Amino acid sequence: MSRARDLADRHTRMAICSSSNVANGGFAAAQYEAVPFATDVVDSASAFTGEASTDTNNGGVFTVPVDGTYFIAVNQSVTCTTTNRLTQARLRLMLNTTGDIASDGGSEIQGTDVGTLVPDSSLATEFNCYTQCLQTFSAGNKIYVECLGNVGAGQVRAGDGNFIVIQVN
Repeated sequence: MSRARDLADRHTRMAICSSSNVANGGFAAAQYEAVPFATDVVDSASAFTGEASTDTNNGGVFTVPVDGTYFIAVNQSVTCTTTNRLTQARLRLMLNTTGDIASDGGSEIQGTDVGTLVPDSSLATEFNCYTQCLQTFSAGNKIYVECLGNVGAGQVRAGDGNFIVIQVN
């Protein structure tokens, strides 16, 4: 076995990439809601559900298969149905350590709440947000992403995006 392959086998145990390319609607303005990720691109551990019941929406949920350290990265476009009326967009990763997300919810993974705010008198129709973390999780932990948008008119929608997880040890 080559040295590069041996290192890859020891340091990358599972990988997930799921994408969202549906402009799902119904996001309430100024409220965090979970984002669905409809298409599994790679799921080497069968640990990702694209639309699972969460406390706020049918969002994509990664269930940690084994104790370990994971790198998680999410990028998401946030759009508005009315041209030039999107004023704010935010993303954050949520962690549920026990129980059912739909009834027990989750808590924000510290350092992952990021976003964009339009300066006064500026106009926007779409923002792209990105968040990431490198953290140790326990088997059975559930991780999902929530999106928040504020609009001057119209409706907030989560468009194209990716949810990526790589186990590093």
